[in-house]
Amino acid sequence: MPGAPERTTPAVLARQSAPGFRAVGLTEPDPSLLWDVPMPTDTTGVTQRDRLRNAKAPAR
Repeated sequence: MPGAPERTTPAVLARQSAPGFRAVGLTEPDPSLLWDVPMPTDTTGVTQRDRLRNAKAPAR
C-alpha cells in the first residue's frame, strides 16, 4: 500500500492446502490489511501474504 505506515508488529497467516488461508492474526488490528483481498481464488493466500509483507507486517 502506498504511504502505509511502517509496522514493527508481526502477523500470522494460517495457510491451508487450498490456495487461500484459514486465519490472519495481527498484534495491532488493521482492517485495511484484509479489505478487498479476493476470495476464494487461486491467488487468495499469496495475495494476503504479499499485502502483509508490503505493509511491513511480515507474516509467519
